[in-house]
Amino acid sequence: MKTDKYRRLLSCCPSLLDAADKTANDKNGALQNNVPAQVTAYVTAPVLFCYVCYILDSVKKNNINRIFFLSRDGYILKQIADIIIERKKLKIQTSYLYVSRYSLRNALYYKCETAEDFENAGLFTGYTLNSAKNFLKRAGLNDCQRIEVYKEIGFSDDENKDLSDSEYSAFCEKIKNDPALLCKIKNNSENNYHNIMKYFELSGLFEKRKIAVVDSGWMGTVPVSYTHLRAHETLANL
Repeated sequence: MKTDKYRRLLSCCPSLLDAADKTANDKNGALQNNVPAQVTAYVTAPVLFCYVCYILDSVKKNNINRIFFLSRDGYILKQIADIIIERKKLKIQTSYLYVSRYSLRNALYYKCETAEDFENAGLFTGYTLNSAKNFLKRAGLNDCQRIEVYKEIGFSDDENKDLSDSEYSAFCEKIKNDPALLCKIKNNSENNYHNIMKYFELSGLFEKRKIAVVDSGWMGTVPVSYTHLRAHETLANL
């Protein structure tokens, strides 16, 4: 790996450059030809460190003393934050929130009333594999329920087939134009909605104070879904 470019970028912050050099050039030289290790030392680690520093600076400026890091991507971010908080003796509490894109979206379906609501909640968003089965599994429907849906909308193709863009759009339109099916998806999500709301409550997300929720997902769909769910709960308690 050619590190000159990254060393030049890091040179504006000597402490980061020094840390990267020490990490990449271990005493035994075992990491010098290890590309993943070099990328971590000169790219990934500095970026994550600066991102966490930005988060901590932001919460301090906004008088926030509790940060929730969303699961998976937030795991390493929380570890970095905890080290900085301990060393700087900051009065900031961090928590790790166990959620997934599916758990949040599926719970949000319970608050949907129209096809547009479901679309805004992410039900019709395209994924890498746009099969009928994958779509209805995201909707929370089991094997028997999927078979019923196929009969109702006249779908006779292979449910595992990766649909083309036009085929996927046509499939989605059939779902959008079936109010009874959308109602079934909504009702099917009721338990998930109440369970995740209880989890949020026990985790402290509904406490009457400012909090920060951190994620590093490139599309930002998880924080958006969480925000919508929290907004519904806030309105319900007004």
